[in-house]
Amino acid sequence: MKKVLSHALIVIGAALIVIAIALPIYVLPKGKVIPKDVESYTVTDETEGRLLDAAALAAGKPVGDNAKKRECRGDSPTVSCYIWPDVPLQNQRRVIAQEPTTDKEVTLEAGNTVFRTDLPEPQNLIAATIDRVTLTRKTAFPVDKPVSSFDMTSPTVGGGVAEEDTPVFVRDGLQYQFPFGTEKKAYPYFDGQVLKSQDIDFVDKETMKGETVYRFEQTVAPTELYPNVESRLDADGELSAADK
Repeated sequence: MKKVLSHALIVIGAALIVIAIALPIYVLPKGKVIPKDVESYTVTDETEGRLLDAAALAAGKPVGDNAKKRECRGDSPTVSCYIWPDVPLQNQRRVIAQEPTTDKEVTLEAGNTVFRTDLPEPQNLIAATIDRVTLTRKTAFPVDKPVSSFDMTSPTVGGGVAEEDTPVFVRDGLQYQFPFGTEKKAYPYFDGQVLKSQDIDFVDKETMKGETVYRFEQTVAPTELYPNVESRLDADGELSAADK
């Protein structure tokens, strides 16, 4: 297993980054099923966020003006000393249907990239993931089989790129598609950062471009990411000390 876990967590831990992707839920007649040729592309507006600098943390060198702060001097600076404020960020996501897809099930592959807009490629990469999940076409819920996977790519402290993927697992929450005939209630929603499902709540009904839509919102409290990510990566074997 590659020595990626710590780097992935540093990058994912930039939740410190706040980026929201609008997920309008259109009310369509019950009995509809997810098409076999799903394809969508979403890009968020540029959003300012806070970013933990993995290279600076590894080198023990506070970033920017943080070096002047009292808590950033000496041998044990606080983690905040390595955080860049007001970093311009964007998120882009492409979802496409893949095999295996049948009359009852559809497999979706979602490529998701978080990047900063003030640097050129490839230095602008914050994190990239490829998420595969098989849904029941009628209900939009994941099938109850260990077929979901989650591949992560992140920059390493040495300036390269590290990749890691989870063993296949069973997923129980919605993510890329709500059920047709969506109701005004909470649904379990899979969080790709925390790698587990939590409720997403119905908030209101509104009109968007002439269509009636339901708006759902989810508030995620400060969460320790290490245990969930570790358990996913550790599902096929024990993590070494270097991996941790």
